[in-house]
Amino acid sequence: MEMIPIPAFLDRRNPECKLYIGNQMSVIVKKVPEIVSTNQNTQRALTNTFKSKMAYEVIQYVRRGFDTFGKLRKAISAVLHLGAISDRELKAGIRYALVNRIPVPKVIGRGKSRQTTVRYFTLAKKSSKIYEAVEV
Repeated sequence: MEMIPIPAFLDRRNPECKLYIGNQMSVIVKKVPEIVSTNQNTQRALTNTFKSKMAYEVIQYVRRGFDTFGKLRKAISAVLHLGAISDRELKAGIRYALVNRIPVPKVIGRGKSRQTTVRYFTLAKKSSKIYEAVEV
């Protein structure tokens, strides 16, 4: 099997090519340092999608017993797939869960008779600092 010849404008061994290897030896390339923005105030946008995901996580953790803001902050910040969660984002999720119904899927049965049902939960305040997940 015979190889097709490389065109002159693509062959780096050919002096007609812009990227000729012989030209690279004589040219000194200076690296320009990238300007990195030092703005530390970049915050995640609090969209409805993000707030609903946070509310779902908040409902799940409140149902497991993490019923105060401090306990929620510790538990949710340890979750890897959410990344670093700020207090602002956690508060937005809590406020969203207090106002809206959050769908939580539940699997019933085994094997062929398995079905998925959706239960709706909302967050309620038991006292000024303690939250409770209430099925609606």
